[in-house]
Amino acid sequence: MDPRIERVVYLIENNLASHLQIIAMAKSVGLSLSRLQHLFKEETGTTIRKYQQELRLKRARELLVTTHMSIKEIVVAVGAADKSHFVREFTKSCGLSPRRYRMHLLSGHME
Repeated sequence: MDPRIERVVYLIENNLASHLQIIAMAKSVGLSLSRLQHLFKEETGTTIRKYQQELRLKRARELLVTTHMSIKEIVVAVGAADKSHFVREFTKSCGLSPRRYRMHLLSGHME
């Protein structure tokens, strides 16, 4: 993988809650915004925004199972901008709302 894209992936993974702007990522690796977006999709098969969204959902699933954090706290911890939008995206991705996902996992209905 292109080392610049590896650096951007690292930045995304380690700054989820900080709302790091794509333009700032592009500058940090010496690329234009459009070139970064093109290279990122070429290297990863997805867009930067979609990668961030999927990573947020993955972290949220982990936090739902491993902590007693409220949904609101998890939304903040994963850097989602809006709770209702996050819940809709989570439900669309997992087939269950965050609350129901947690209940099903903790009751042993899902892996």
